[in-house]
Amino acid sequence: MTGPAKVPISEVFRGRAEEFRANGCNYKGHETREILLRVAADYDRMAKQAALFELREFYRDAGIVSQPGDEKFVPSDDRRGPRRR
Repeated sequence: MTGPAKVPISEVFRGRAEEFRANGCNYKGHETREILLRVAADYDRMAKQAALFELREFYRDAGIVSQPGDEKFVPSDDRRGPRRR
Protein backbone atom coordinates (compact mmCIF):
# COMPACT_ATOMS: atom_id res chain seq x y z
CA MET A 1 0.00 0.00 0.00
CA THR A 2 1.30 3.44 -0.89
CA GLY A 3 1.03 6.60 1.16
CA PRO A 4 -1.10 9.62 0.33
CA ALA A 5 -0.25 11.59 -2.78
CA LYS A 6 1.99 14.58 -2.16
CA VAL A 7 0.28 17.86 -3.04
CA PRO A 8 2.70 20.36 -4.58
CA ILE A 9 3.22 23.34 -2.30
CA SER A 10 2.44 25.63 -5.24
CA GLU A 11 -1.09 24.16 -5.30
CA VAL A 12 -1.44 24.67 -1.55
CA PHE A 13 -0.45 28.32 -1.94
CA ARG A 14 -2.88 28.79 -4.85
CA GLY A 15 -5.68 27.37 -2.71
CA ARG A 16 -4.85 29.70 0.17
CA ALA A 17 -4.75 32.67 -2.19
CA GLU A 18 -8.22 31.76 -3.45
CA GLU A 19 -9.53 31.44 0.12
CA PHE A 20 -8.19 34.87 1.09
CA ARG A 21 -9.56 36.38 -2.12
CA ALA A 22 -13.01 34.90 -1.45
CA ASN A 23 -12.99 36.06 2.18
CA GLY A 24 -11.78 39.51 1.18
CA CYS A 25 -14.72 39.96 -1.15
CA ASN A 26 -17.12 39.23 1.73
CA TYR A 27 -15.93 42.13 3.91
CA LYS A 28 -17.54 45.52 3.63
CA GLY A 29 -14.77 47.29 5.54
CA HIS A 30 -12.39 48.75 2.98
CA GLU A 31 -9.25 48.30 5.12
CA THR A 32 -9.95 44.66 6.01
CA ARG A 33 -10.80 43.80 2.41
CA GLU A 34 -7.56 45.43 1.18
CA ILE A 35 -5.45 43.51 3.70
CA LEU A 36 -7.02 40.17 2.76
CA LEU A 37 -6.58 40.85 -0.95
CA ARG A 38 -2.92 41.80 -0.37
CA VAL A 39 -2.38 38.53 1.48
CA ALA A 40 -4.01 36.70 -1.46
CA ALA A 41 -1.62 38.45 -3.85
CA ASP A 42 1.33 37.42 -1.65
CA TYR A 43 0.17 33.79 -1.77
CA ASP A 44 -0.12 34.06 -5.56
CA ARG A 45 3.50 35.25 -5.77
CA MET A 46 4.62 32.45 -3.44
CA ALA A 47 2.74 29.91 -5.60
CA LYS A 48 4.55 31.12 -8.72
CA GLN A 49 7.93 30.91 -6.98
CA ALA A 50 7.16 27.45 -5.60
CA ALA A 51 6.09 26.25 -9.06
CA LEU A 52 9.44 27.40 -10.44
CA PHE A 53 11.30 25.49 -7.70
CA GLU A 54 9.18 22.41 -8.41
CA LEU A 55 9.99 22.62 -12.11
CA ARG A 56 13.71 22.96 -11.41
CA GLU A 57 13.51 19.95 -9.07
CA PHE A 58 11.78 17.97 -11.83
CA TYR A 59 14.54 18.83 -14.32
CA ARG A 60 17.22 17.92 -11.77
CA ASP A 61 15.57 14.59 -10.93
CA ALA A 62 15.23 13.81 -14.65
CA GLY A 63 18.97 14.33 -15.07
CA ILE A 64 18.68 17.47 -17.19
CA VAL A 65 21.57 19.77 -16.36
CA SER A 66 20.41 22.83 -18.24
CA GLN A 67 16.83 24.02 -18.52
CA PRO A 68 14.82 25.91 -21.11
CA GLY A 69 15.33 29.58 -20.44
CA ASP A 70 19.03 29.17 -19.69
CA GLU A 71 21.19 31.41 -21.88
CA LYS A 72 23.05 28.69 -23.75
CA PHE A 73 20.50 25.86 -23.62
CA VAL A 74 20.86 23.42 -26.49
CA PRO A 75 18.75 20.23 -26.33
CA SER A 76 20.73 17.04 -26.00
CA ASP A 77 20.06 13.65 -27.56
CA ASP A 78 21.77 11.74 -24.76
CA ARG A 79 21.68 11.67 -20.94
CA ARG A 80 25.05 13.46 -20.60
CA GLY A 81 23.29 16.80 -20.68
CA PRO A 82 22.93 19.57 -23.22
CA ARG A 83 25.78 20.66 -25.42
CA ARG A 84 27.13 24.15 -24.87
CA ARG A 85 27.86 26.47 -27.76
